[in-house]
Amino acid sequence: MKIKALILGAAMAVAAFPVMADGYNRVTVSYENESYSPGGDFDDMKGFSANGFGIEYTRGFGVASFPLYIEAGLKATFGFHNESEKEYGVKIEDKFTAISLNIPVNVAYRIDLGANNMSVTPYTGLNFRVRCTAQNKLTASYQGEKESETVSWFDSDEWDPTAKRFQMGWNIGARFNYGPFGIGLGYTLDFMRFYNVDEDGYKGHISTGTFNVGLSYTF
Repeated sequence: MKIKALILGAAMAVAAFPVMADGYNRVTVSYENESYSPGGDFDDMKGFSANGFGIEYTRGFGVASFPLYIEAGLKATFGFHNESEKEYGVKIEDKFTAISLNIPVNVAYRIDLGANNMSVTPYTGLNFRVRCTAQNKLTASYQGEKESETVSWFDSDEWDPTAKRFQMGWNIGARFNYGPFGIGLGYTLDFMRFYNVDEDGYKGHISTGTFNVGLSYTF
């Protein structure tokens, strides 16, 4: 119930922003690199990074007489990671896919550079992530024959416990703006772990963090 209340509250805040104050809209297309880092008793596991892209809509509005803004948005991210190995003539391919919906809520401050409508906007805030899917497609090939199996991280028949569909994290970043166009760098650290197990003295987890580079247009 707490998770549902957090998501509902963030979504209602996004919907209410156009009513609360005059502001601006922004669309962003970004490169996303999400790291999956094992820890605890998972230290012998190999971490990996999923590369992909994101599409985001942001609504911002001023909250003071100086250039301080509240920004909230809706962002879809798509991440992919492939790896393979071959042993005794058998090739194993592992294709990981992750799709998430995010609601970032940030505080931003615009610093005008004094020439040609250029400015820098650092920001920080919270990110609410709902994972739509996270799965591995495993394919074994031997002498021209193939067999495949798809394993979801949210399937209780495969994992006990399953991975977390909801994660909350911390955003930090900055954008360079030239008129309505912008380029930004950002990082999101999920302080709610993607996967966590604590049973019979065995403790392991997988933490996630995402680096992104985005191109934006503000209107």
